[in-house]
Amino acid sequence: MALYRLRESAMMAPMGNEVVLLDSLNGHYFSLDRVGMRMLNLALSEIDASTVKEKLLVQYDASGDQLAEDFGALMSELQTVGLVERDY
Repeated sequence: MALYRLRESAMMAPMGNEVVLLDSLNGHYFSLDRVGMRMLNLALSEIDASTVKEKLLVQYDASGDQLAEDFGALMSELQTVGLVERDY
């Protein structure tokens, strides 16, 4: 089990240096840069937020607080538009 999962109606596809998410039911479209793509991939594969934060700290020159805030904001936005949901 991971922190999040893509909704059944959501599709994810790479496009150059970005990844595009599209909800086939409501038409919501979202593109992510490399950092956002990494955050999403970790959210879809890791069990807890502390593991996500640790992996991001190794890869990016940012504070843990900033990474946690950015991760939370991204996942909140993706949930709001219906592309991901918590994986309980």
